[in-house]
Amino acid sequence: MEIVRIHTEEAIKQRGEVFTPTALVNEMLDKLKNCGCKVFTNKNQTVLDNSCGNGQFLFHVLERRLANGISHRDALDTIYGIELDQKNAEECRQRLLMGSSDPELKDIVNHHIICADALNPRHKGWNKVGYMWELPIENNFFEWAAAKPPKMGWKDYRKKRLAARR
Repeated sequence: MEIVRIHTEEAIKQRGEVFTPTALVNEMLDKLKNCGCKVFTNKNQTVLDNSCGNGQFLFHVLERRLANGISHRDALDTIYGIELDQKNAEECRQRLLMGSSDPELKDIVNHHIICADALNPRHKGWNKVGYMWELPIENNFFEWAAAKPPKMGWKDYRKKRLAARR
């Protein structure tokens, strides 16, 4: 599902809103696959995009999970996104639903895709679920978090969790 949107000067100036092209998203996701990451085949590995926009990264993670035989429900259960703009957050939710009207899937995306300021725990968008879903930092809940250009890549939080256990 390719989404092409023209950004307004205001959106770029106020929020730095620029959506990552599909080719670059796929390049970054291929790097995860090539380094032995199991995020596309292990339904229990969590993914966070803390500036998810319209869900470009999350949608392609979902597609790859589905292609590997993970059910839509299980795939969504460990995908999380935060977006400051309500319109973008809603578009992200719709993309992740992939046309489904299943109430269970809607509940998951409504809980996991939050319109809030990722850097502000007091932002009103967190009122419903609690800041970062009220998960203690020491739990290192998210295994993979997207780092957008210019610092392209993914942050692997599993190493930090293993070091803390020793």
